[in-house]
Amino acid sequence: MKIKLTSSSLVEALKRAKQVASRGNLPALAGAVIEADNGNLSGTGSNLEQRISSSIEVEVDKPGSCLVNCERLLAIVGRISGEVAIAVKDNHATITGSGISAKLHGLPIADFPIDGDKNEAKSSFICEGFADHLSRVSFAMSQDKSRYVLGGVHLRQSGGTVILEASDGRTLHMMDTGAECKAVDAIIPAAAVDQIESVFAGLTVNVTITDRNVNVSTSQITLVSKLIEGSFPNVAQMIPATVKPNLIAKSEDLISALDVVASGRQNLNRCTVTSTKDGIEFSAEIEGGGTIRKLVETPQKEETETICDWNYFREAVKSARCDEAQIMIGGIAPIVIRNGGFTGIFMPMRANA
Repeated sequence: MKIKLTSSSLVEALKRAKQVASRGNLPALAGAVIEADNGNLSGTGSNLEQRISSSIEVEVDKPGSCLVNCERLLAIVGRISGEVAIAVKDNHATITGSGISAKLHGLPIADFPIDGDKNEAKSSFICEGFADHLSRVSFAMSQDKSRYVLGGVHLRQSGGTVILEASDGRTLHMMDTGAECKAVDAIIPAAAVDQIESVFAGLTVNVTITDRNVNVSTSQITLVSKLIEGSFPNVAQMIPATVKPNLIAKSEDLISALDVVASGRQNLNRCTVTSTKDGIEFSAEIEGGGTIRKLVETPQKEETETICDWNYFREAVKSARCDEAQIMIGGIAPIVIRNGGFTGIFMPMRANA
């Protein structure tokens, strides 16, 4: 294999591959597969759970492929400006450019595991801003490994469009993507969600679901990840039948007040939210003794008081992404924040908890 290309384009492809490259016991998984043919180069990294491939236009003098350590190749190419040339012979890669010449010992391509998912697509759709939609719900994913089906984002269809939802059992974030799809039911694991948010930010993507995998792609980048096996619970039942906002305030004021409460660093994340004609007061006990209060001076028509998790509250307001938050809150009923296609819900806490 002999190729020439700009170092910057190869660096970007290697950075993506490195995001999933493994540092485990299999040397091949620490590597990137570089394949060149017909004026195109693809760079692929894998950790057995996820695989990322990037496609780049290059000058191919001789087609071929190689498997080399991703981190080492990235370190070398990153020091080359302008054009870089790579020649491969007997699994060894020679990299030259900017007065630099380096030789990397590679591994046989056959050592690199490629999961050939031959299952037919169960569903597919095109989604604008898919990564952005995921970022609005991913906070609610469960960190409890014993509840593995909650450790990701669930995709389902409702009203002809794809709904994203995540929940840890106490909070729920739901987003209507607007992407048209006849049927979909799959759980994308948290690790893959993180990769999608990073790699595909701001892009329109094709999403294909099989029995085992999710494939997210553009014309130049493809990510394949295993799905979480199991059935996602019917978390939509957390949503009250009727949602009537009774607390209204600027989102930035609410977030600022919740940040003040968070500075108390109390272990349970508990805060009391009281709405009166004077505004909305957030109060919490300070770890080690004492209390902290912050008043948002936005008069409210209805007087209510609720104890809740300030972190759930703050993240729901952030994810709603609206100038003015309209919230249904009060007593022991679920707290609901909505804006456009987003719905955020979290449960209040008991007074004696």
